[in-house]
Amino acid sequence: MPIGAPWCTLCFADLRQPQPVAAAAVAAPAPAAVPAPVVPAPAPAAPVAQQADPLDPATPVSVAAAPAPERKLGWPCTSCGETVSFDMTFCPDCGSSFLPSERETVSFRLPLVGDITRLSKGEKLVIIFGGMALITTVFFLLAFLVGSIF
Repeated sequence: MPIGAPWCTLCFADLRQPQPVAAAAVAAPAPAAVPAPVVPAPAPAAPVAQQADPLDPATPVSVAAAPAPERKLGWPCTSCGETVSFDMTFCPDCGSSFLPSERETVSFRLPLVGDITRLSKGEKLVIIFGGMALITTVFFLLAFLVGSIF
């Protein structure tokens, strides 16, 4: 906070020195006291029910409990959307299993190779290293071509 700032930059408190209040040169005369008229008190009325404050935690609030709709517990079928009981592993409506395996649902096809999800681990490694060798060869030939031209 800079020295001589008029307020605090964190809490915005006023930091200025209070100005002295000049005494009034002439005091105004006090008005004469007028007696208040006497009015008879009204008759007590019936008590008025006050509305409970919903934000006050001490106020008891009666809430009519509505019956909760019965909810069927289970797992959602990924094929048809039906809620199936937890003790069942297959959907009774469509016959799909709980969390079908990824091999059944995912298919990734490459040209000249086919569906790579059905390949063994060794075949996948051959494809990976073959692709790396092909890309390295292409970059090497491009670098050789650009280097021989310039």
